[in-house]
Amino acid sequence: MGIDTFINASSEWVTPNVPLKLESLRRNVEGVGEFDDRAILASWLHLRQFGFSPRLTTELDDYVVGLQNFRTYYRDAFSLEPGVRLDREAVEIMRRGHCGLFSFDPSGERDLISAARAVGAVAPRLRRWAKRELKYRFGDGLPGSDGAEFEQVEDMLGVWQGLGEVTFVRSDAAPDFEIAWKTEDPDFDMTGHVVAHAGLPDSGFPMPKPLHFDNEHVWGGVEFNIRAVSLHEIGHILGLSDSSDQGSVMFHVFRPNEPNRKLSDIDILEFQARYP
Repeated sequence: MGIDTFINASSEWVTPNVPLKLESLRRNVEGVGEFDDRAILASWLHLRQFGFSPRLTTELDDYVVGLQNFRTYYRDAFSLEPGVRLDREAVEIMRRGHCGLFSFDPSGERDLISAARAVGAVAPRLRRWAKRELKYRFGDGLPGSDGAEFEQVEDMLGVWQGLGEVTFVRSDAAPDFEIAWKTEDPDFDMTGHVVAHAGLPDSGFPMPKPLHFDNEHVWGGVEFNIRAVSLHEIGHILGLSDSSDQGSVMFHVFRPNEPNRKLSDIDILEFQARYP
């Protein structure tokens, strides 16, 4: 769903109070006055959609805390200065493609991984499959395609499989996950700038777990790289979480015309922590 439809469909903004909310933000939050109503609303919806805004009692507090969390989280990845300011750098990040599974969580799962590996153990919170052979099936592909998009996803399955311990087998019999392109996805609302999502091993998604791409985006060429997004989403299928490290394939923000991604040392470490 496009960002305009996203804004229009949000009942939180279809109220007579919208002008008052916007005026309050312009008066109290640095930089907001430089943007039009649509950009401000889109930024607030982004902060709420991805968990940066904790939905506090007042809209102003909610936005301020959300923006502060956002800037702190992306400080290293995009060199954002901490604080409460809406600027063009922040808006540009919000407009990029995102993995729908991402939700801001300051708990720091990677610290658990590092601690577990230090003592030769597997952290109990790590999501993983108990079995080592995972079956997948194909659903709908890109309209008018000859199936080349699925070949690219399978190439990325091969990258993860190359680490050993886990194998992927195509099968329509009791598959563990489905690879498909969706216009309207009943299992996940891919609104705003979400380009894809996948189900973690212990997630609430029914079987087969989804590895779904949003059909409303342009894949290949000047927009989103199927291989880069696939490598990321397969990581979720295996149990890996999103990362704020741009060097990791689990970095959840995708830019147009992005080159292929490669597994980093931390990606391999996280895989090995789950499948020793």
